[in-house]
Amino acid sequence: MEVKKWVDYSKDEKMELLVHWFQSYGRLFYSDGEFQEFVRLVDMDADLMMDVAVGSFSNKSGFQAILVGLRTNSLAAFLNSILAMRNRPGYEEWFRRNSQKFLTEIVRTYNNPEFLERVFYDADLERQTRSIVDSKCGRL
Repeated sequence: MEVKKWVDYSKDEKMELLVHWFQSYGRLFYSDGEFQEFVRLVDMDADLMMDVAVGSFSNKSGFQAILVGLRTNSLAAFLNSILAMRNRPGYEEWFRRNSQKFLTEIVRTYNNPEFLERVFYDADLERQTRSIVDSKCGRL
């Protein structure tokens, strides 16, 4: 895949890039249902999900905001806040500049997965596993 302006990617390319971002740049475990919900959201409005991805990327985070929204039933409010940002002065310039940085990085790792940072460390794995077990089974 090559780096282009976001509007120049096909629907399938947008899906591939956003799925790559979701699967490769997060630090939280996610369920298959959560992943399928993300895919559904991309299919409904890839441009909105790109806004989310660029904002997350510029804040040095992954898809955590989407997962938190899904898990706390606040996703609609979160996505509405992203839509509202589009009307702020300077947003178009900010998006143009940051989306190109995002796309350059995401296409680089899409084409060369060996360049991806190690996302999960043993401490992350232990902490998240303990949190999941505690929430489902109570403290052991």
